[in-house]
This record gives sequence, C-alpha cells and structure tokens, in this order.
Amino acid sequence: MKVYVVDASVAARLLLIEDLSDKAGLLLESFRDETVELKAPKLVTYEVGNILWKAATQKLIEIDYALE
Repeated sequence: MKVYVVDASVAARLLLIEDLSDKAGLLLESFRDETVELKAPKLVTYEVGNILWKAATQKLIEIDYALE
C-alpha cells in the first residue's frame, strides 16, 4: 500500500474550492477505499486552521464554516 504524507495545503484543498481540490478529493477517496495510507505532521491541524482563518478574513468563506 502506498503511503502519502499530507501537508496543510492538501488538507485545506479538501475544505476549500481551489486549484487541485479535485485531486485532493481523489486522494481522500483512495484513503476511504483503503488503497492508500495517509499520514500528516502533528502541526497540520493548526496550519489548516490558519488557512481557514485567512480565507475567512478575506471573505472567501463564512467565519462559521471556518470555525466548524
């Protein structure tokens, strides 16, 4: 089984509509199908939170979505 390390930019693409969001979605589907294993550094949660905060301050997403 292939193992991929997911960084914050990939994880954020699962939550935001951006370039390559479709490819991030395919990676998530492969994980759900158990054809790949995903790993992430411990800081990814904070990094994605920062990305969502920035998107909310730029009015790209609603603050409630970012908080959720």
